[in-house]
Amino acid sequence: MLFELKHETLFEYSEPVTDSMMEFRLTPKTDAKQKVIIHQSRVVPARSTRRYLDGWGNTVTTVNIPFSHQKVEVVFESVVECDEGSRTENEQGSARDLALYDFKQPSRLVEWTPLFREFVQDFESIRDHPTRELAEKLSEAIHTGFRYDTKATTASSTIDDLLRGRAGVCQDFSHLMIGVARWLGVPARYVSGYVYSDRYQEQTVASHAWVELFDESSGWIGIDPTHNDWVRESHLRLGVGRDYQDVSPNRGLYRGSAQESVEVRVFLRPIDPVELEQSTKRLFTSAQLTAYATRQFRKPAPVSILQAITAAQQQQQQQQ
Repeated sequence: MLFELKHETLFEYSEPVTDSMMEFRLTPKTDAKQKVIIHQSRVVPARSTRRYLDGWGNTVTTVNIPFSHQKVEVVFESVVECDEGSRTENEQGSARDLALYDFKQPSRLVEWTPLFREFVQDFESIRDHPTRELAEKLSEAIHTGFRYDTKATTASSTIDDLLRGRAGVCQDFSHLMIGVARWLGVPARYVSGYVYSDRYQEQTVASHAWVELFDESSGWIGIDPTHNDWVRESHLRLGVGRDYQDVSPNRGLYRGSAQESVEVRVFLRPIDPVELEQSTKRLFTSAQLTAYATRQFRKPAPVSILQAITAAQQQQQQQQ
């Protein structure tokens, strides 16, 4: 299934500021079950962007605005192809061993506090269960035991905040499930992204989060405790990390005493393959289309397409 994704972020300041430095983790991942067909970002006021991979393999886009400004708009647009079924991602060798070690330890937002240790005792009986069975039991317990409430917690809330209030959002449910899984000896990581519901033909969505557990027989498997279901083709992955702080959509700083306000809008919809060419023409100039034919976007090489887009952007900047 093909999805068209648009993520808009508007920063406004109560008075002019300078030296804004921002980083965004809003580039969808390419993996065994998901391919980035088209991806482009733009910034107003116009600035060049840089990209790099962080330690978890997530694409980070950085923006620097040294001059005085009072408003910044950053837009990421993508077309992503998702396959059916649960996602798996196999890693091998020393890189896998290192990642598994990190994903078995507590982290800043997934701490093993006294309150957490009391809660986790109820799950000791499933410590030796198969990973998939363990994942289903944890997801069911969190889905039925906690209330979804967008006002109950914030982006900086901890597991203890969820356990005390018994209410939270996808981020909180994911942190709790990750904490329990790690306590039971199963590597677990936080996944940021979006989830599409076919109840709407086109919808404004919010960022979403779920969990991936490492299974020795099949690699990383994704499960969504908020919806109590396995991750499917309707889930679009942006990044992975130990917890939310590793994959927060944006972070940064600026010079000045102004108050900052941030408005985020996300649009996600499935598109027919026939529409792909139209999206390509809208996102890229005719010169870029000549260099990178539409047919290449239909069946891209997972790595080279990003390199091609970066090269095209650099070429366009040089011509300006």
